Amino acid sequence: MRLAPDPGTLVTAQALQGAFGALLLPQGFGIIRETFPEAELPEAFGLFGPVMGLCAVAGPVVGGLLAGADLFGSGWRLVFLVNLPLGLLASAGAVRRVPRGKSDAGLRLDVPSMLPAGAASAAVVFPLVQGPDLGRPLWSLLLPAAGPLGFLVFARIQRRRPSPLMAPGLLANRGYTCGIVVALVFFASFTGLMLVLSLFLQGPLGLSPQGRGTPSPPWPSGSP
Repeated sequence: MRLAPDPGTLVTAQALQGAFGALLLPQGFGIIRETFPEAELPEAFGLFGPVMGLCAVAGPVVGGLLAGADLFGSGWRLVFLVNLPLGLLASAGAVRRVPRGKSDAGLRLDVPSMLPAGAASAAVVFPLVQGPDLGRPLWSLLLPAAGPLGFLVFARIQRRRPSPLMAPGLLANRGYTCGIVVALVFFASFTGLMLVLSLFLQGPLGLSPQGRGTPSPPWPSGSP
């Protein structure tokens, strides 16, 4: 069970797992649209939300139980492997249920837009996370200023792409932009709150992993 030789490898593997997991969310909406007929789409999307909410509520509880169970002497490591059987089950279901179809020949993965968007996000996030541990070097103070420039480059590229990563007209929609800002503030605040509370419950209060997961369901685990 000790597959990671050092903490750096573990963090890197988790970052990759999270990145690929994030890619699955928009894919899920596309799969629903391709799998269900038009008349059944409202019901399918109506079930999608509650399932996501249930997973968010049950995740901390199940994670605490798995970490505390210490199955096969794995300790907390089992929480990283729980995605393996779920992924295999989802893959088997996709092979049986998701229809095979031909992709639109005019659509291409917008790599030229992904690169500046990813670099701009890293320029903002990395100094905020690692800057204090590195002693706040000068580059950690200057790099966040490059983030908005990267997003400007991203926006200019989007206007010229035949298959843009984000339709430029969306940013002109006030409801869309306000929703993005609210979601950003909510999830940034809630994720930080979850981290602090987890450390507090298991640190000063001395709760077990199971005890830490039990208070989680009443907390707001869904979208704003």
